[in-house]
Amino acid sequence: MILDFSQIPMNIDLWEKKPTIFRHQNNKVFYKHIKNHDSKPTILFIHGFMGSSYEFYHLFDALANDFNLVAADMLGFGLSEKREDYHYSVLDYAEIQASLCHILALDKVHLVAHDFGAMVANQMLINHDELVKTKRTIHFNIESVLFLAGEITPSERHFSIKERFMAGVLSQTLLPFIYSKSWFTEQFNAKTAQPIAEQDLNTLWKLASKQEGSKVFKKLSQLFKEYTFNGITRKNIRANTLPKHLLYGTQDPSIADKQLQRYKDLMTNLSINQIEGVGHYPHLEKPTETARYIKTFIEQQEKEQTQSI
Repeated sequence: MILDFSQIPMNIDLWEKKPTIFRHQNNKVFYKHIKNHDSKPTILFIHGFMGSSYEFYHLFDALANDFNLVAADMLGFGLSEKREDYHYSVLDYAEIQASLCHILALDKVHLVAHDFGAMVANQMLINHDELVKTKRTIHFNIESVLFLAGEITPSERHFSIKERFMAGVLSQTLLPFIYSKSWFTEQFNAKTAQPIAEQDLNTLWKLASKQEGSKVFKKLSQLFKEYTFNGITRKNIRANTLPKHLLYGTQDPSIADKQLQRYKDLMTNLSINQIEGVGHYPHLEKPTETARYIKTFIEQQEKEQTQSI
């Protein structure tokens, strides 16, 4: 294995140990790959807004014995390259994830996508379906998707006042002045029901602020606008028949209860579970319970696929 997860809580020095990098359009993309055995299922984790692959390390620790694990920092986040002149988009992030799967020669993967990462996962499904439809080469298969407090469709996203402000024109002028550790921590605390370890928050902030992160954050905040105008339609999502699961906290302010039925109406193959007393970051608030749900869901999909052969 690439990394020893016995040192909990993790810090940035340990996370950067033995870094693995690949290039996307000549930009460095940082990723972690914990390879257990070829016979084990592979999980590809996709982080959300203001996040990075680091936020999944608790899950890595809990799942490393049963799965192969992969997680990348999308461009503009974490330890990946951060350029002001780059066009950040859901479409490009989906291509980055697909490129990583191809580079690692992954045959099939289960997606676990948090927050904004759900948009990326959906785009990967749409791209995959298009390859099948047009009979083009498919380098890997997506077996299932677990949305971890994820926004399944752009139009169903519940935006907070602060998120609407971040996407506004005025915020682009003010962000360089308000982007700080205290502001960053406040964004996380506003969405959690259980406290996140101070060490984790410190590391997440260090990763976000590396390479003058405040400068690219102005561009990344515009991704919120793409939630509405990125071309991911209800028709595209409804057409996909893969098993899907939404796992979220009962106290997550980003997922309103009234939206859940609409999710079910949109995806007939979507199952839903709640984790009591958890906010928007189940994997940081209650990682053991979150890992158990993920393990159960993926093992069930593997069992059903084996029985269908």
